[in-house]
Amino acid sequence: MTSKSLFFRLMKEDLKRRLWAFGLSFLTFFFAMPVLAAMGITNLEQQYALWAEDAGNYDFGIGNTADTEFSRKLGELTAECVGLENVVMGFLVITAALVLALTGFLYLHSRKQVDFYHSIPVRRELLFTVRFVDGILVTGSMYLVNLVFTLGILGAAGAAVPGMVSGALWTFLVHMTGFLLSYGLMTAAVMLTGNFFISVLGGIVLFGYVPAVAVLFQGLMQMFFVTTNQRISGIDEWIIHGSPAPYYVALIGEGSDLPMARYGELMGRILPALLAGLVLAVIGGLLYKFRPSEAAGRAMAFRMTKAPIKILLVVPITILVCLLFWNMYYESLGWAAFGFVFALFISHGLIEILYNFDFRKLFANPVHLGISAVLALAVIGVFRYDLTGYDSYLPSEEKFQSASVFTYSLGDFQDYGLPVAAENGRLGREPSGYLWKYMDGSDYAAGNMEITDYGLVKDLAEAGIAAAEESKAIRFQNLEEPAGDDTYMARIEVGFKEKNGSLRYRYYRIDMKESMDLMERLYASAEYKKGAYPVMSFHPETTTGIYISDGNQASLVTEDPEMTAELLAAYQEELEALSLTERTEEIPVTALRFLTEAEKEYLNAISVSRTQNFSGSFRLRDMDPQVNFFPVYSSFTKTMGLLKEAGAALPEELKPEDVERMEIICHYEDSAFYKEYEEAGWEVTEADKETSSLMIRNDGTAEAKEQIRQVLESGKRSWFFDLNDLAPRERGFTVQVYLTPEADRTQSGEPVTMGFSPYEIPEIIRQEFSYDPESAYQASWGLAGKKD
Repeated sequence: MTSKSLFFRLMKEDLKRRLWAFGLSFLTFFFAMPVLAAMGITNLEQQYALWAEDAGNYDFGIGNTADTEFSRKLGELTAECVGLENVVMGFLVITAALVLALTGFLYLHSRKQVDFYHSIPVRRELLFTVRFVDGILVTGSMYLVNLVFTLGILGAAGAAVPGMVSGALWTFLVHMTGFLLSYGLMTAAVMLTGNFFISVLGGIVLFGYVPAVAVLFQGLMQMFFVTTNQRISGIDEWIIHGSPAPYYVALIGEGSDLPMARYGELMGRILPALLAGLVLAVIGGLLYKFRPSEAAGRAMAFRMTKAPIKILLVVPITILVCLLFWNMYYESLGWAAFGFVFALFISHGLIEILYNFDFRKLFANPVHLGISAVLALAVIGVFRYDLTGYDSYLPSEEKFQSASVFTYSLGDFQDYGLPVAAENGRLGREPSGYLWKYMDGSDYAAGNMEITDYGLVKDLAEAGIAAAEESKAIRFQNLEEPAGDDTYMARIEVGFKEKNGSLRYRYYRIDMKESMDLMERLYASAEYKKGAYPVMSFHPETTTGIYISDGNQASLVTEDPEMTAELLAAYQEELEALSLTERTEEIPVTALRFLTEAEKEYLNAISVSRTQNFSGSFRLRDMDPQVNFFPVYSSFTKTMGLLKEAGAALPEELKPEDVERMEIICHYEDSAFYKEYEEAGWEVTEADKETSSLMIRNDGTAEAKEQIRQVLESGKRSWFFDLNDLAPRERGFTVQVYLTPEADRTQSGEPVTMGFSPYEIPEIIRQEFSYDPESAYQASWGLAGKKD
């Protein structure tokens, strides 16, 4: 008998004993794919009948019909059934891997069965290979059978998605990759243990250990380090690559964002995972080969693994519980010590009981207990006293290449983003064919800023490190950090790039008032401005036009290439020259959007999707008047002059005759205001007491006109305040100004929202609401601070 024929005979016999696995796998996959497809097609056909019967009441988008909508929906259903959007398949595949690994080698837990199998004149390697391959065969064959059924059902319904068959096969490869990883690791857990219950626990440990330790390290960093920044921490990578389940889920998630025709792009992620799965299979085979026959029924198959595994479990458990108690009271080392000792003894004792199946072994192996205690204390000590120098990290000038700096308090444009082409199922939900990706200012700075002035970066980092040391000292004494009118705390993210390519991020909190000279140097840096403001990297060749906004409505300034280039150059020049001191004193007077080619294409697509028989450029109503607009300050004289020359619709100074009425809302608590209502029996809540209002109607009287004039002269549009948080602002009052139909350029009837500087509160408001600047707790005095 040749080894080849023996292999197949053994496989045949094993598969007979696993007919239940074939049946169960077939049924689960049958409902997850063919049944899902058939039900989805039935629903679509019913919907199609309604569309065809009453087509006039359905809007399928420009150029679309009931037939094209049916085809589109069928394409989405295809991805949801045989593509990576079928997330149920991921759950079923992992479950199959765990069950088949546990049951395939279940006989290893019985001494009688082990003696029987090992008495057969067959090499152990062959026995393992047969069992291991059969588990893969069960899942793979039943998956493929149901995949063929599903493709037939979809094809019969008329599905013709680009890459449908190839995408379905790539999906099969992704799922079998996840299966092999999970199956191999669970098999290793079974090989290491001799009891079914312990095998299950072993699987939980192997699957969750690396991600759990990664999360624990993240907790240690957040508790003991002050400058932690998660932009590039490595924790996420450890979680994803440290266990089959998160890697498999991440692979499915990455693929579900692609159209089926592009699933092949996942090959770079699939191939390493397949190799890792094969390595796990080899490890499982070696463990099986050297596994002692008498291991059946014991907790651990190899005695030499007991101490290392126990210590690797006790140390992180002890640290975790210690942190939980310590985190309650930073200054209470007593509670931290209690949590440490409690977790150390309990976790060590429980593992000893599980190892020996004997409660009397609770305090066995005290040496292991001591080693675990020392290691846990060492890890905590490294983080507590920052022995790695994490919080004090600063590259030397020889190693330094560049840095990115994002200061949250310096941001003076609200929303910025870019259009991206929608793909796969998302395309169907986006009639324009695009998605809008908002970009956080810190993300933009991290990707685009390169400050090469080492002296500036060093001074900034040293200020942040000094503040971090103070904050850490206060934290572990459980005290509140000092704050008051004389401080202006800023959150700063700094990314250090070294010449060897390494990139490290740190997060600092510093008092901008205390470091005003340093912040002035930073803000004056051309490299900082280029990396903080996207508009500084714009070019005339890719700028199609310039638009102006008051926060409520956008209008075109110019599409003339020469004027566009001149305005862009003037704005970039004056923005680069803008100082931090000027920011503390000025409120923007308007805002500009320099429309790129990509943005215009996006807006055109939006207008096409929303308008019948649309042609030409986009509609202005489809442009958000607050997105991608950059502030223009009164000191931008050159820019303002060019805007006037171009005939731009600069925000007009409102006059009393333009106002129909205005409502002044006060957000300061005023209990007396509602006293008469309470006396009359009306129910007044605390929320009611926090707001009161004054309505001024322009009834033509001199008194009303004077009150309106005071408010208009003192107030500024709220959106302009939003664009510069460094300037003073009174947040306790909001004014809604309703314009006359003749003065309302938008013809929307929406009010113009205005606010005030705390230094310019009109007399009517001071008197009506008894406003006192000294007790104005909602007033923000800006970076410059409160004036005497």
